[in-house]
Amino acid sequence: MSNTESSFLVTQEPSSFEVAVRDRSWDWLLELRRRLKVDLVLVDSRPSVLLPALGDQAARLSSMLEHGEAALLSMIAMSIKERSSQALDLNDLQIICVPVITERNAGGALLVGRASPPRQDSGASRAQLELVASWLTGAVDAHLLSPPAFPSSGLNRVAPLAQLLGQASEHESDRELIRLFGEAIAVWHDIEVSGYVETATDTFTRDVTLPGTRKGERPATIPAIGLPDSTDLTRLPQGHLDRFGLPMNADVYVRRFRGTDRRSWLLVFTGEIGDYDRQRIGAYVALLELALSRATTSFTTRITRALGGRLVGTDVSPETQAIRALEELRTTLGSAVATLQIESKSGIQRLRVTCPAEVLEGDTDTRAFRLALVKRSQRHYTTTVSLGRNESLQFTPRDHAAATAAAEMFDAWASAVFDGTHLQRERRAAPRGFAEMLQRSAREALDRGSPVTVVVLLIHEAVSLPGSTQQWVAGIRGQLRASDLAGMLGEGEIGLLMHETGSEQAKGIAERLRAVAGEPGHQSILVGVASRTPGQGTVDGIVHEARADAVGGTRRRRLSDSPHGVNR
Repeated sequence: MSNTESSFLVTQEPSSFEVAVRDRSWDWLLELRRRLKVDLVLVDSRPSVLLPALGDQAARLSSMLEHGEAALLSMIAMSIKERSSQALDLNDLQIICVPVITERNAGGALLVGRASPPRQDSGASRAQLELVASWLTGAVDAHLLSPPAFPSSGLNRVAPLAQLLGQASEHESDRELIRLFGEAIAVWHDIEVSGYVETATDTFTRDVTLPGTRKGERPATIPAIGLPDSTDLTRLPQGHLDRFGLPMNADVYVRRFRGTDRRSWLLVFTGEIGDYDRQRIGAYVALLELALSRATTSFTTRITRALGGRLVGTDVSPETQAIRALEELRTTLGSAVATLQIESKSGIQRLRVTCPAEVLEGDTDTRAFRLALVKRSQRHYTTTVSLGRNESLQFTPRDHAAATAAAEMFDAWASAVFDGTHLQRERRAAPRGFAEMLQRSAREALDRGSPVTVVVLLIHEAVSLPGSTQQWVAGIRGQLRASDLAGMLGEGEIGLLMHETGSEQAKGIAERLRAVAGEPGHQSILVGVASRTPGQGTVDGIVHEARADAVGGTRRRRLSDSPHGVNR
């Protein structure tokens, strides 16, 4: 038997290279083939074509291989044997062949071809194609080193998507997260994703679309009435597509991501969406929901910290403090104008500031703003924060969450700086109310399975500084997470509720918060801690227990300082 015949018989079994290729998903490479407008063929040493041809391209390389084009077969054999890239011009087609190395052997090759540009130097065009081929081959090499795909779960994509969204959620906006998510789905599944923001008029306005989406393919607005109220991935019936202005010749799925104040993101998925795609999209959106929540929490924390720093201090007037904090909020949210108004319970205006300062009330045309965001919170005063934009971008759910936190901080600050006899009476009544709020919030957290810790700070100097406790509360809030609570239990007594936090960790945080009250020492500010974990018991008396721990700490120190005391 000749070597050729023997070789032919051996190659009837799948090569190890073919097995490695078949075990992995190549949707991303097929999508790049379409977007780069090149013809890509992945072959083994026989050579056998291992990637399907796209219907919207001529797929000339595959056709040449099927017809046994001698020059092309010779180039592939030479590239694999010499482990070097080869170039060929064949029938006005520029072709680059690069070997693919697996386990130190050239098991196959990647062919990249395109028609020779009529108005471009052939040498420059070939150099560009070589660069593209080299980059794509590196990606193919790395993909072959990755774990095989899991056909039933698509876990090979969940990990990189989680990493992408996780890194972006630390610094990027929710709008950018949805854009990155949409690009990944478009590459992996050729499914278009559009992001819509809910407005105050019960409509969703288009905010995020992928580059290259033709005008008119996606409606500018979608009415909320008629959309599924569920947060699950839901397919829209074909009969509803025309009413919403969505493509009639495609599968359409929607998914809501709820934020604060009834503001939500609505994602619209359109394309050919089979069971394979739907199962994987369900896993992907779970990662996106986690990333959106993390981005909102991180952004809100940064804003509250910044505002707390602007509102604390005795060297400037309350109006100057408010202007500084409001300008911080305006620039961070990218607003054209921001207004803060504080009124007493009787309707008397105590403060009104606008940023930029040159924008006067009579000069403001509210119709010029895409969205005016107003938040009110009622304690001792009515605090209104208004934000406006004169551009096409909507305020996103993340922006609403940050504005809500800002309004709450302004409200607490107003209670501290605007004194009055009625306010004094309300303050005396407030401690019991906030203690009950801490206990109720702790109970709700335990019911959700989350451990909690209550911290009580006792500040002796507050007795001689009326109104200082509320200022310290505002400063402390700026150092905490958005999910934590901080408030006044009494004059010189501050209560904190920390979620997912143990007692030792809470003590460390409380030690850092001493500086906010102006005294890092251990004598004038006492710290008490009480913790609960799910199943440990009820939260009844948890605030009293933390207060007793703070007072008991003083007694223990006195015993240890006494020559007859025992340090336990």
